[in-house]
Amino acid sequence: MIVVTGATGTVGRLVVDGLIAAGQPVRAMTRAPERAGLPPGVEVVAGDLDRPDSLLAAFRGAEKIFLLSAPGPASPAQDGRAATVAREAGVSYVVKLSALGADTATEDPIGRWHLSGERAVAKSGLAYTFLRPNGFMTNALRWARSIREEGTVSVPFARAPSAVIDPADIAAVALVVLSDASDLHDGKAYPLTGPEALSAADQVAALADALSWPIKVIDVPPEIARDRMVAAGMAPDIADALMARGRAGTPYDPSVHQTVERLVGRPARSYKQWVADHVNCFRSPHTSSPADCQLGQHRHSH
Repeated sequence: MIVVTGATGTVGRLVVDGLIAAGQPVRAMTRAPERAGLPPGVEVVAGDLDRPDSLLAAFRGAEKIFLLSAPGPASPAQDGRAATVAREAGVSYVVKLSALGADTATEDPIGRWHLSGERAVAKSGLAYTFLRPNGFMTNALRWARSIREEGTVSVPFARAPSAVIDPADIAAVALVVLSDASDLHDGKAYPLTGPEALSAADQVAALADALSWPIKVIDVPPEIARDRMVAAGMAPDIADALMARGRAGTPYDPSVHQTVERLVGRPARSYKQWVADHVNCFRSPHTSSPADCQLGQHRHSH
């Protein structure tokens, strides 16, 4: 049995779907099982990483856990709590979703949060693997409304490159790691990126080409961007952390890694491929599946 926490989020849902397709027994943990909307064959249980009393029943009888904690200053405690209860429940292996650069985080609060979480999991004594993805291609879905209504995208650090990754590739790596019966991945930390480093301006250009629309990129000062993020519903801690990267002079990690190809056996999907699959999300809110055009509940903070 494999437990997936954050099972209704962007990556978690893909991991659940992949495990079901592979015939693996899956238990999906979510704070609101009645709203999970997961496919038949998935055991859905209530659980909250902030409530240790809810975790023991969710983890009992499982061999492995795919751990997604909420990004923010509370995530290290959530990771440590989950690992402690998992060990008590008899779980032997944890795969934690972390972040690219967690091992070198200095001025990056998000990296420091993930690194502290990694250390808490390692300290538990369980076998573990850390997946460290870069920012998600799906974060571009936040631009859909302004593209449709105004023909603009307003972002900070518009020219800073980053090798964003399709969440489907993160899930594909997770499936490889979770399905391996050997100890090949124990103690490993895998950096995960897309195949090329693109700035937000580059990403917008790809969208404009696919849509055959002109889209103007507006490079917004970090202070204004921060306030807009909070007004749109982002937690202030996350918005502050994102802007802190820019003040440090390196808002994003531009490095490219071949880990997806090495572990999955095919190249990581390109941004152009992702755009081709999601272009209708930017044309109209009614021309594509809602599931394809939603960010999901677990939002990676790149």
